[in-house]
Amino acid sequence: MRICTTELKIKTAKRYLRSIGIQSFESYIGFRADEERRVKGFKQFHKKVIPKFPLYDMGLSKQDVTQYWSVKPYNLDVPSILGNCDLCFLKGKSAIITILQHYPQLADKWIADEKEIGATYFKDLSYQNLLDISKNQLSLFELDLQLPAYSCSCTSF
Repeated sequence: MRICTTELKIKTAKRYLRSIGIQSFESYIGFRADEERRVKGFKQFHKKVIPKFPLYDMGLSKQDVTQYWSVKPYNLDVPSILGNCDLCFLKGKSAIITILQHYPQLADKWIADEKEIGATYFKDLSYQNLLDISKNQLSLFELDLQLPAYSCSCTSF
């Protein structure tokens, strides 16, 4: 179930801003020009929260963002497949297995979460199963070439 954006970003920001007396505000969202579907599908969650899409409005694409960071004297060194949600089930099993071949320690919190909730994110496999597979399978694809299996349009339910 996709709850991350709503629970961890939108509602958290609204609760904090209300706690300091701010009732109406603009929310700047980093959707790019090449993510038009996400911009068009964005649901406004509250009438007093005005969404703004500066990267989209300026026509900036993933290539522009990559170019921007390429000239900086530092880099976050985070493969794009990891992003903010390192092993999100929306990445798909094959991408997760490839990620785990490089970063097996990332599985720990997902395995613990599945144990805590008494369920798995995938119907047929647990994150423990995916970790085990990652240890016993040859790496066929480079990490930087991995793409999510599903679009993460968490803000358009």
